[in-house]
Amino acid sequence: VAQRTTGEMVTLVIRDLSRSSAEPPQGPVDRAIPIIQVPSNDDSNQLKILVIDDNKDVLKLVVRILTSAGHTVTSSLNSVDATQHLEGKDLLILDYNLPGENGLEAYARFLSLGSIAPAIFITGYNVTEVEEALKPEWHATVLKKPFMSEDILQSISSVQTLLRPS
Repeated sequence: VAQRTTGEMVTLVIRDLSRSSAEPPQGPVDRAIPIIQVPSNDDSNQLKILVIDDNKDVLKLVVRILTSAGHTVTSSLNSVDATQHLEGKDLLILDYNLPGENGLEAYARFLSLGSIAPAIFITGYNVTEVEEALKPEWHATVLKKPFMSEDILQSISSVQTLLRPS
């Protein structure tokens, strides 16, 4: 799987469609054309995100998805160590089934410490049960494991939309 980052060179292969299918190819049909990705000046959708999951594989995957989307990501394997990384975060992504305290308990503690970041809880358990445990004043949503990269990015977009001033 290729990863893209701002400013990285990407090779795009373009089929030469100028020839009719009846003509035999005379030389290479595909050409590699180097393209440079120009960084966007619009940082409005880039977030500082803290991801907390005790499963190293899930943590690495989520971090990879989010950094590939241009977000700045900090990660932690548990909620206790994550406490030191709360400051300045725009979003928290927490596994529901964390050791010690679950993701909901951790988020409640983070809020009591002054964090104002919204949260996305990821879970392999019953989503409805986790959603019902969310407090009405929390800016939070739940995402079911396993999920695709598009799912987590859509959840982030939904949380951003909720928080944008009208």
